[in-house]
Amino acid sequence: MQKDKEYILYKQNPIIRGHFLTNETNGNKLTLISEFDLDVLNAIYLITQQDLFAAHPIHYKELVRLEIPINSIQKLLLRKRRNIEEIRTSINNLFSTDIVLKDFTHPISGSKYREYHTHIINKYGYKKENKNICEIEFDELFLVNILRHPKKDSKIGNFTPIRLHSSASLRSKYAKRLYEYAMSINGKETFSMSMNSLNKLFGTNHKYFGRIVEILKRIEEQMKQVVQFEYEVFKKDKLISFKISERKI
Repeated sequence: MQKDKEYILYKQNPIIRGHFLTNETNGNKLTLISEFDLDVLNAIYLITQQDLFAAHPIHYKELVRLEIPINSIQKLLLRKRRNIEEIRTSINNLFSTDIVLKDFTHPISGSKYREYHTHIINKYGYKKENKNICEIEFDELFLVNILRHPKKDSKIGNFTPIRLHSSASLRSKYAKRLYEYAMSINGKETFSMSMNSLNKLFGTNHKYFGRIVEILKRIEEQMKQVVQFEYEVFKKDKLISFKISERKI
């Protein structure tokens, strides 16, 4: 195994720039999985990608059901006192959450979508003969975003390298999301986000722009451990402009 600081997952931008939803009786509601759930998702993502990144898209339907050792997820969490039951709870949380992929290109048809609604996990279960094994059936269109690798599919590209240790070091679900988003804007020193975009990124439903600014103030010092940046708030336009000076990857 690599050293912790060398764990790199190649995350496709439609996932990073998308947002999460939870099903309710009156429709889908904007949400954000917990800081720990985001770490578990990244660990599962990395395990799957390392094992299967060489797969061709025509074989994806054969690969949707995968056996993942719980203790392998545990080792990648880079923190102590996280037991197997907490990981199982987290997997169930992922099962209960949908994701909206942003600017998604269908791998087979080539059709382009501004937003594409899909699941993360369709089904999962634990082997009777080995309680350490979780059999996970990914949604096919979430799985393709894990398996497509820039070195194997340069035509599609659209990937961002995420250092697992950097993401796991952030103790805020909002910081993790903004960190990955900032990394995905690689090549640009500045970018701006509207209140609506930030609400989606953070899984919030704030009607007052000041609440979004408060989140940014809370996570600013954490964020600067992995991304050096400055930001400017435009209250009238309900817009925040970011200027990146260094990305640590």
